Amino acid sequence: MNEINVIIATLAAMSVVALAWLGGYRLGLNNGTNAERELADRRIQGVLAQENARKPKSQKAKRKQARRATLTRIGSIRLP
Repeated sequence: MNEINVIIATLAAMSVVALAWLGGYRLGLNNGTNAERELADRRIQGVLAQENARKPKSQKAKRKQARRATLTRIGSIRLP
């Protein structure tokens, strides 16, 4: 084998190794991204489930507090 054939074989072997490394890198990157998305989705679903489990506050109670605060600010009406 002359030197040209050795150089060509070496370059071909290096290109095969580089392509295998790039494929593995890409596969690992995709798997990592998917795993992070699944974890984030689980966290968000947990927060949403917790928020949906809470009982909503009634609007009547809010209006009542607002009226009471307004009346006590006027000063002429004293509420207990």
